[in-house]
Amino acid sequence: MNEDRDQIEANLRLHVDRLAGLISVRTLKKPKTMEATIGYIEGAIMGFCKCFAFRYEHATKRGDEITKGVHGKIP
Repeated sequence: MNEDRDQIEANLRLHVDRLAGLISVRTLKKPKTMEATIGYIEGAIMGFCKCFAFRYEHATKRGDEITKGVHGKIP
């Protein structure tokens, strides 16, 4: 059980480090960071389970298209 817990902790630290360190602050004022976050999370989930479907909702803010919401579910 400790090996599983250690692996989960290592994975969690890696994801937090990538989101906080590489992508940094994610706000609607920085749409590219939001898109990077979505791409990272989608890639991480798809690497784990290819049976996940994503649906995107888009919105426009000051002429820039941004992703307003991402919904995922197992079809």
